[in-house]
Amino acid sequence: MSFLRSLRPPSVASGESDEDVRSVASSSGPPKDVWKLEEVESRKRVREELGDPQQRKECFGCVYDLSTEGVHISREDFRQLCLVASKCIGQMSLEAYGKEIARLYEEFREKTNSKGLHEDRDPLPPWSAASIVEHMCHHNVDPEIQTWVRLIEIQEMIAITMTSIVEYNQHGQKRINDKAAATYERLVKTWYFVSSRQLDKHFAFRKNAKIDVDSINQPIVTQNQKSIIDYYVEAQGPYIRRG
Repeated sequence: MSFLRSLRPPSVASGESDEDVRSVASSSGPPKDVWKLEEVESRKRVREELGDPQQRKECFGCVYDLSTEGVHISREDFRQLCLVASKCIGQMSLEAYGKEIARLYEEFREKTNSKGLHEDRDPLPPWSAASIVEHMCHHNVDPEIQTWVRLIEIQEMIAITMTSIVEYNQHGQKRINDKAAATYERLVKTWYFVSSRQLDKHFAFRKNAKIDVDSINQPIVTQNQKSIIDYYVEAQGPYIRRG
């Protein structure tokens, strides 16, 4: 009996149970990975580069009524601003798109608000880049806009999944992680499912060129050969003073 007791760890010999020993042994093993939630990269960049959006009640795209009698605004100028937005919606990242449209909107806003102010006139409010992105992603149920947003999100998740599909061990042998591969397959199928939906079958669809399909349906390298500001200048046409 004394011989058997001598084979046990000192802690057991002093009165600890076998269960306590197993607990100590398991706790001394390699620590488990701790996983935390993180935003997808595009949303993280938007938050870090553009900051917080305005409240929805202050969002120009949501609440400013152009039909109000006190609003003195050039509808042609506003239409041209929307034209620029529709041309570039599929060509830029969310944060770059927000910054550029915000810059053009601010020029448009200053021009509009500088026209003879009257007591009954409502000036155009600020519209930040963060609020523009928020408006595009969350303030509408337009099928064209939301399809574009969903496809961007799915493609980003596909890129993340690609980094976790192939595994290798200390001997250099490789294998496919079944769970990651299944996630990849599901995301790819979802991308094709979303992209194949007929927009005219969706709720709230009204065809009015909110997105320029030709500008996003380009080959490997875009053939537009124009920057966003070129579209803006071309759209303004006779309204721009030269010289």
